[in-house]
Amino acid sequence: MTYSLGMDLGTTTCMVARRDGPTIDICPLEPGAAGLPAVALAGPDGQVLVGNDADRYCRHEPPLVARYVQSRLDDAAPIEVDGHRVDPALLTASLLRAAAERAAPAPGATADQTVVTFPLGPGSAPEALMTTAAIDALGPATVLVPAPVAALAQAATTHPLGDDAVVAVVDVGGTTVDVALLRRTPDAFELVGDPATLPDLGGIDFDAAVLALVEGSVGDVTSTVGSGDRAGMLALRRLRAACRAAKERLSTEHAATVEVALPHARGHVEVTRDAYERTIEPALVEIADLVAHTVDANGLTPPDLAAIVLVGGAARTPRITAVLAERLGRPVLRDDAPESTVALGAAPFAEVADRPSGSVAIPPAPLLAGTAPPGHAPA
Repeated sequence: MTYSLGMDLGTTTCMVARRDGPTIDICPLEPGAAGLPAVALAGPDGQVLVGNDADRYCRHEPPLVARYVQSRLDDAAPIEVDGHRVDPALLTASLLRAAAERAAPAPGATADQTVVTFPLGPGSAPEALMTTAAIDALGPATVLVPAPVAALAQAATTHPLGDDAVVAVVDVGGTTVDVALLRRTPDAFELVGDPATLPDLGGIDFDAAVLALVEGSVGDVTSTVGSGDRAGMLALRRLRAACRAAKERLSTEHAATVEVALPHARGHVEVTRDAYERTIEPALVEIADLVAHTVDANGLTPPDLAAIVLVGGAARTPRITAVLAERLGRPVLRDDAPESTVALGAAPFAEVADRPSGSVAIPPAPLLAGTAPPGHAPA
């Protein structure tokens, strides 16, 4: 069975796209969900648990654990997670292996080639760790592509970008905001200058904003639960999950209701989109300022940008698009499911040879346009 995979391992979620012939689709990795929670922990028997299984075992909030692991991608030294000393490469490899197995079209099937994305940042350590983990998990038929390059490749399938167009890719992930400037040449995507990162801002902070609005209505519920209160910790986890769900609903609805069911606080709190967006407005301005600073630091001005490509699960919030457009004065391109953009854009790179230093070759035009792979007639 011939197929290839594009994998985007983020700080809180792993997304996988599978290419079968001319079609590229996102694969569901958990029951009822496209993404696999980016949580991998050593279980009591020494086996590594991933996704929801790790979520159930972990004593801490999964995104916080994922944030801690992801922050060590530039350091191969063992780290302590949930009371265990573990190798971050082992956790990463376990997640990639599980994602590939769940994305297979049939049990036991393996991809002819897998493309794994990695974040751009200072130095080469994150790419080196991801390379080691990916080859260990998926074998030598693995290609690494920078995440912003995959994002731009996907954007180019639906939005015409002229040769030599410069685009800012803004990835609003679970725990970080990454900005990279790329130039689209006739043959490759080239990095322009240095990327930039807000290391402590992302979707979990937007979740916290919803929780703060809830606490503004029912009072403090988080600091009153001790770590030894098992029932209280489980209830608090459910409340945090309800706040995440409310944040996601507020991307398309004007209000969402959060159920509070803790031993010392019960009720239902309505959170409006207006209140939510007012709460996160300073963070959104910070994101826009980072983009503007990155443009300026690389000797460009906003009019030099052909567009801004907005990706990442936290990018669903409509106000982010508006703030970026207002601050930079450039069109903002965002898929309806921005959490899937990078994985979808990665899959076509299975057809691309090794990249020269500093650039990544563009997938063949028919494949990039989503019509047919090389050697096949357009669908």
